[in-house]
Amino acid sequence: GLSYRLEPSPWGRLSFENQISYYSKYTKAQAPGTPQLSYLGLMDQPRYRNVFNVTYDYGSMSVTTFIRTMGGFLDTQEPTEVTATTTSVPSFTTMDLQFGYADLVSKGSKFSMGVKNVLNRKPAQTDNDNNAGFPTSQSALGRFAYVNFSVPF
Repeated sequence: GLSYRLEPSPWGRLSFENQISYYSKYTKAQAPGTPQLSYLGLMDQPRYRNVFNVTYDYGSMSVTTFIRTMGGFLDTQEPTEVTATTTSVPSFTTMDLQFGYADLVSKGSKFSMGVKNVLNRKPAQTDNDNNAGFPTSQSALGRFAYVNFSVPF
């Protein structure tokens, strides 16, 4: 991961953060005593996942946007089923927005509200997943709002 914060100014502070998970290997045996097969790049096992966010802080208030990306993969659950006609599930990207306010009630308290999947991206259609026709790694909830409040004690 990488993060960078600009120096604070009278107008607030801007910060950037990027977190990536890149998988180089994912193998398992289909049964005890059988050879290890690579499952990387197959159903729900993308090579990478990434979260990039930009936050603007001003006093106790903050606004953050998150860009979440998951790499594509082949539409099959078993490496032995990969053929020249196996379809690909494309990468999946969503954007979230969040407003936060710190120290609202007491020191350390946090209030936040936001919208997940602002652009209402639909998950890819798949033929080989047991999750109503879309990958379990991609949310089918669509756009939704949330509110969170926490107080330390």
